Amino acid sequence: MAGQFQFADEVERFTKIFAAFRDKRVVLYGTGRMTATLLQGLTGFQIVGVCDRDRELAGTMMYGLPVLTQKEAEEQADILVINTGESYWTTIYKRIQGWRLPIYFTNGQRAKLPHTDERKFPHWKKSYAELRRVIRAHDMISFDIFDTLVMRKVFLPIDVYRIMEERLDKQTGKKTHFQEIRQRASRLLANPTLSEIYDKMAALLGKPRAEMDAWQAMELETDKALLVGREDMIRLCRETMAEKPVFLISDMHYESDVLQELLAQCGLSVRREQILVSCEQKMAKTDHDWWPHYKKNYVGDKKALHIGDDRNADILRAEACGITAYQVMSAMELWEHSSVKDILPSVSSLYSSLTMGLLGAQIFNSPFSLNATKGTIRFDSEKEAGFCMMGALLESFSAWLWKMTQEKKIHTLLFFGRDGYLLRPLYEHFILSRKRKSEYGRKSIYLEISRSAVWSAAIFDEADIYEIAAFPFTGTFREFLAERYDVTIDVAAEGAERSVSDLQKKPGVLNRQLAVYKENIIKQSANERKAYRHYFDSLGEKKHFAVVDTMFHGTIQQYLSRILQQRLEGFYLCVYTGKDNPCLQNNVMYSCLKGTEGTDDTAVRSCFSYRRGEFMDAFFTSPEGMLKYIRADNQMVRAPQMTNQKNFSIREDMAEGIRCFMDQMREMEEVLGIELSRDADWADMLFGYFMDGGFQPSERMARAFFFDDQVMTKREMAVWEGLTSTHEEPDD
Repeated sequence: MAGQFQFADEVERFTKIFAAFRDKRVVLYGTGRMTATLLQGLTGFQIVGVCDRDRELAGTMMYGLPVLTQKEAEEQADILVINTGESYWTTIYKRIQGWRLPIYFTNGQRAKLPHTDERKFPHWKKSYAELRRVIRAHDMISFDIFDTLVMRKVFLPIDVYRIMEERLDKQTGKKTHFQEIRQRASRLLANPTLSEIYDKMAALLGKPRAEMDAWQAMELETDKALLVGREDMIRLCRETMAEKPVFLISDMHYESDVLQELLAQCGLSVRREQILVSCEQKMAKTDHDWWPHYKKNYVGDKKALHIGDDRNADILRAEACGITAYQVMSAMELWEHSSVKDILPSVSSLYSSLTMGLLGAQIFNSPFSLNATKGTIRFDSEKEAGFCMMGALLESFSAWLWKMTQEKKIHTLLFFGRDGYLLRPLYEHFILSRKRKSEYGRKSIYLEISRSAVWSAAIFDEADIYEIAAFPFTGTFREFLAERYDVTIDVAAEGAERSVSDLQKKPGVLNRQLAVYKENIIKQSANERKAYRHYFDSLGEKKHFAVVDTMFHGTIQQYLSRILQQRLEGFYLCVYTGKDNPCLQNNVMYSCLKGTEGTDDTAVRSCFSYRRGEFMDAFFTSPEGMLKYIRADNQMVRAPQMTNQKNFSIREDMAEGIRCFMDQMREMEEVLGIELSRDADWADMLFGYFMDGGFQPSERMARAFFFDDQVMTKREMAVWEGLTSTHEEPDD
């Protein structure tokens, strides 16, 4: 059965991981879908009860087990397993780490808090106000330029050369090996100007110097396109120049007139004589002679302060010469000390570099952006959260969808509700803003659909009834009939108030009880199937279409295929494509995240989008409640709005941030004259690091995101459980 397939792997994995504890008394922390599923199929273990953060549940029964208090769990159990989605583990463990019994995560690891010493980093004690006070205490001020006053929208400065090589290779139609030649020429010269570097490159390549003029102009053009001012530092420099002498000091191949132009572009107007650059001085800040030269010829007996990011060149060298130095953090250093630092080793592609550059310019524009949170990223708005957390992921998914429509010659994409409510306009924004010209992939339709709607409309016989009955459900048999089959019975009917979760432990008993209503169920399903087909036909021509959803097994696609009686192609962000997936028996499925491919679903579970499914489910929604049925007149029958829907404006703000990311990446491609290959798997990893404690959601955001499982458990749980203790119950 589909329901058994859907969750049997979770039972099998728990059985294998905790095999050594079969003779122990086990309590499960968590009363959501995962526990409902586990208890449905788990055998051979002594599960003595469940625990939940909701104290009002203590003393009640759930899934045939008592909900235990802390004291009861300590007295009655030998171990506790936190049986929830991974994103909850740390939050829950923080809450219960004092309980007097061994605690484990669902993956079998002994529970512990992640170790970090980043909160002790000395830079976190600094502030913009402190730097202003230090400036006021000195007579003469100097600033470093690159990574202090201005920054590039790339991960590393050397990525400018990667972009150059991409542009030149495309322009010339052959490999230019620009990076290698450019770096080699620079190493052969001491404090060169840009022109001197290209003189050397011409000699190394055996080309006339005139042929290199276009390359030189392109490098400056590229750097201009990537440069952005650090607003706090630019403002501080402007204010300081109005009060006292200021010099700008840089180790750079650009001469002072070029630097003057670049700084003006970033909002800082300076005189050429204020700029001291190594290629003109023929001395770098790391040279032994520079700081004594600067002190003798510019500082004199004044009390001087130098501000920069490089500990050696800007700080130690200046201090050794008797000049006060103040270190500010570059964007790269902030990345290294941030809550998402583990992403850094994976930044390898040009796309990932530019993504990190865009995010760095947004998050780390100020050197003091992480000081208040001691390294934890905090977004100023939901728009910024969307830009940084999900921009790359959903842009990559949109690009992949477009590519797939071209490869498979798909004219129309049907975006499943409710995930498609936000996803469809994001895809349309991606293709329209890039002026994609093709007969394929240009038409998109939002399809009203849900598991509940397709289940009740896809029943042809008794076997179908029992198949759908296998999916977990919390509630009475009467509620079960109404919710899953759209069949109403009186409260006084035999067995109407029996717990379905109890009945599902004895499928034969449940099936016999369902058999009583077999004819009503099949008749009702036929009516709903006719109504749904009418609605589907009313959407207009759907020439060679494919369906689009986010994840995981393609249950909706599978049952929609039954309703329409046709084979469907499905495009997914993250999907299990193993041969045992029942959807693949009569349909085709493609996964954007290549890490999901394999013969079993182990790989897909490594995808962060899947592992953070609670958030994805909470984000991808619509303003309306879940679709339950469609009536003959195309009337939509919906469940009540839940917390996610009542706070839909936050999702719109995040979607605006995602569109902003798409626009900025498009502008980068247009200005730079390149077309990037998206890296969806890396973007998924970036999203995961943000979600895995990498950012601090606002209180507003925390109170607006809930995992609502209306189909199975009819409950909603806070995605950021530790930040909100209460939530609105759904309307009646």
